[in-house]
Amino acid sequence: MGLGSNVQTVNRYFEGCNSGDLDVLMSTLSLGVDHDFLPAIH
Repeated sequence: MGLGSNVQTVNRYFEGCNSGDLDVLMSTLSLGVDHDFLPAIH
């Protein structure tokens, strides 16, 4: 996996986080990864 591929994965991860699309987010994580969402700051 090259640097470009890693950057694409990170971009896709943030796309999933920012949009709330769990399918996109989960596509960037390996099995067994725990992911916590911080509460929104208003």
